[in-house]
Amino acid sequence: MFCACFTQLSLAQKENPNEKLAYLIGTWKLELVHKEMKITAFMDFEWGVNKTYVLSRNTNSRNGGPVEVENTSIISWDGVAETFVISSVYNGPGDLLVGRGTVDVTEKKIFRDILLHYAEGEKIPFINEMAGKGGGKLQYRQHWEKIDANSFRGRMEVLMHDQWKTTFDNEIWRKQK
Repeated sequence: MFCACFTQLSLAQKENPNEKLAYLIGTWKLELVHKEMKITAFMDFEWGVNKTYVLSRNTNSRNGGPVEVENTSIISWDGVAETFVISSVYNGPGDLLVGRGTVDVTEKKIFRDILLHYAEGEKIPFINEMAGKGGGKLQYRQHWEKIDANSFRGRMEVLMHDQWKTTFDNEIWRKQK
């Protein structure tokens, strides 16, 4: 009897695929200069209930100004598609911008691919166009290569006119806590 119960209990305790995201948990900081603007960016990753998802918040300070929340995301495991999915919302006043995509994790790299949806009349960055009737979309991808337990190198690209263009390269993110 004990053996049968123990076997059933061990079968019920599956490995949590979200553990692959454990490296990200904490606060990460990046300092860079882009088009003569000094940007300090933060990414905060924290576990959701029972490690069933990861909540992410991105904040930025430009030229020493106040730290403002840019977006909030949830990353979770899709057991049917067997991949991590990400859903984001941007937090500016009146923003209607949302994004959806996937996250892939290997031993050394993390890939985050997301399609951002812009409301009609919003400016689409990098391609410097306004979203037309019905809105607009822009595909982004980020590649993060782990340097060590407390830092990673990042690159961000956007798909512009059917070609990937690097917008930020060789970012060095450092874990703060």
